[in-house]
Amino acid sequence: MRARRAAWAAGEDEFMSLDPLSPPTNDPPARDKGAWAVWIVVGAAGVGLFFAASVHLPESARLPGLLFVVLGSAAGWALGRWATAMKIRPTALVAVTAGLLILAGEVLAAAKMHREGVRIMRSQKQWQQFPDDPVSLGVKKYLSEEPENESDAEREQRRQTRDAFERTENLRRERLEYLTFYGYLTHRIPKQWGKWSSPWPAVFWGVEVLAGSALGGWLALVTLRAAACQKE
Repeated sequence: MRARRAAWAAGEDEFMSLDPLSPPTNDPPARDKGAWAVWIVVGAAGVGLFFAASVHLPESARLPGLLFVVLGSAAGWALGRWATAMKIRPTALVAVTAGLLILAGEVLAAAKMHREGVRIMRSQKQWQQFPDDPVSLGVKKYLSEEPENESDAEREQRRQTRDAFERTENLRRERLEYLTFYGYLTHRIPKQWGKWSSPWPAVFWGVEVLAGSALGGWLALVTLRAAACQKE
């Protein structure tokens, strides 16, 4: 009888030890998830601020083909160091996540550079005129008329006026084109490189951004792995 009571008590103790409601004493996966969350949130904020600050770089430093590659590499190294501080394991997911954060930062920087350029253009007087203002309408009406008894001097004056008006219209069309994001991508190509037709300015920028984000993600992983090897 005593043996049965002892067995029953032992079984009850084992059942209580398996109670699913009892809190775990150690949960490494939860700590890993917490470190990942902090790394991503703080890393995203840091990358965003870094690329936002890059808008204020001098024009001579904004070299097409190198700007976003260099910025992406620097951001990737910083993300790798931050991952080391957070004791993140060096996995391929680190490279993918860092690359996506850098890609978002590069797109943000390009959008801010475009908006800053538009703001500067609109602050200049020559870009504040509109094609349908009274002066332009009067010039168009004047050029549309061709009197039969017009003298050679008047005809020459009309031709000069037409040439000047066409130059002004081309300048206005250039302004309207620059106000678009594709116009920004086109005008960032140096004139020494020749005139690039659509869609090559966008393709060039896309390759530059993808190369910068891929290199940055790879550097983040390499930096994290190098720090892990030093600790070993």
